[in-house]
Amino acid sequence: MDACHAAHRIVEELDELLETGFRGREATAVDEMIGGLSEIEDLTDTQGSALANRLFGLEDSLPPVSVMFWYRLLDLIGDLADYAEKVGNRLRLLIAQ
Repeated sequence: MDACHAAHRIVEELDELLETGFRGREATAVDEMIGGLSEIEDLTDTQGSALANRLFGLEDSLPPVSVMFWYRLLDLIGDLADYAEKVGNRLRLLIAQ
């Protein structure tokens, strides 16, 4: 969720970026926000791996279908963070041009 919130804050800066021509202090601030978003995504990957390892240890005590759903949920949450990072990276390309 942190990655999605960070991506949302970055997208909210688009109007100010447009006014400044994607240059200057606003572009620098957004670039720093994108760097923070990348760090959040990395942390999400680490946490997702840790949770998957814990789930692996619990597999024998849970119904198989539940385990499948939990793994799928972990994948989807990781995908959300990946998509949020992609939003930031694409905006970084706009700033760079």
